Amino acid sequence: MTPDQAPPHRETTSRYREHQEKPGPTPSISSISPASPQLLRLVARRMIDIKTFLYRPRKLKMQSGSQYVLKFRGVRLTVPGAAMKNKLVSLEAALAPIASGVTLAIGGSLLRRQPNAAVRELIRRGVKDLTLITWATTTATDMLAAAGAIRRWEGIYAGMFSHGLAPNFRRGVQSGAITARDFSECAIVARFRAAAAGLAFMPVRSLLGSDMAARNPEQIRPMTCPFSGDKLHAVAAADADFTIIHGYAGDRYGNVQWPVVRDSDDIDQLMASGAKRLIVTVEKIIPHEQVKAQPTLTYIPGQWVEAIVEVPQGAHPAACDSIYDEDEEHLRLYLEHAKTPEGMATYLDRFVRTPRAHDEYLHASGASARLPSLSVQQG
Repeated sequence: MTPDQAPPHRETTSRYREHQEKPGPTPSISSISPASPQLLRLVARRMIDIKTFLYRPRKLKMQSGSQYVLKFRGVRLTVPGAAMKNKLVSLEAALAPIASGVTLAIGGSLLRRQPNAAVRELIRRGVKDLTLITWATTTATDMLAAAGAIRRWEGIYAGMFSHGLAPNFRRGVQSGAITARDFSECAIVARFRAAAAGLAFMPVRSLLGSDMAARNPEQIRPMTCPFSGDKLHAVAAADADFTIIHGYAGDRYGNVQWPVVRDSDDIDQLMASGAKRLIVTVEKIIPHEQVKAQPTLTYIPGQWVEAIVEVPQGAHPAACDSIYDEDEEHLRLYLEHAKTPEGMATYLDRFVRTPRAHDEYLHASGASARLPSLSVQQG
């Protein structure tokens, strides 16, 4: 359908009249160069704007020569596509933008997929004064607490799961060095959903009857539903400057895949979807062709990701689902050191600050030697 054939029920606007009065050749914006993802998004918005009054888009597909072709009824627009960016970098380069004082969200659930390699690098760099937003966190948060890196924590749980409380985090909260703000599971999920939707808050019902709102009035406020009149609470969006998660495998363009069904308590994908700047560490880098061959395994698309890093055993001493279990031997060693601040300082010197890179940590901790016994497939 061409503009002069638009159905009569279509609303007449100045934009519509302009296209009626000035019919011309098939629109093309292929001369716009250089192309970028930002340009393509702007073009897409422009097409949606035109669609409202003129056309109904049929498809957007990639053709040879890195060109996006938008096909409308009777109209064909060609957009130069940007070459996909190689986002594979070193751990040091990926974390370099994270400075003291930022708000940082970290993924993982209990003793699974904790981004511990990234946390150790942040401690080596001396990053401090963090506002930390988490789900159910363990080793990553406790190490940051031991290093004096956390100013404020927001989440549902901070502990060591089957090993009891998180000793360094507990000392930080009890001493007043760390301000802790608790949320229910539903509330923290709502906070990440609000961030993903670009909203300032999300309403929840789960906080009724609790004292969480009274303890955190700056982020939890009572509200009345404008439709039903029900009493609810509004929880502020999880507005993190950076987000770090640990995953199974990804390609150099940042597409992250998981080959097994993820557990119901895995909200890493939700955290990633609302991230301003997302850094992903993965157990291994896989060919892009493998990602294209099994696209349904991709749960974090590359356009969300700022940097991707290959970090084998990057969750150690925690587990990484379907690959290796938590290292009970090292966790017992960790907790023995964590009984006192002095003991924990010794641990940080030996296993965090002295190793200059992740592979040196794996050797110092004995993780490399114990990997066969920890492997889910072999152990």
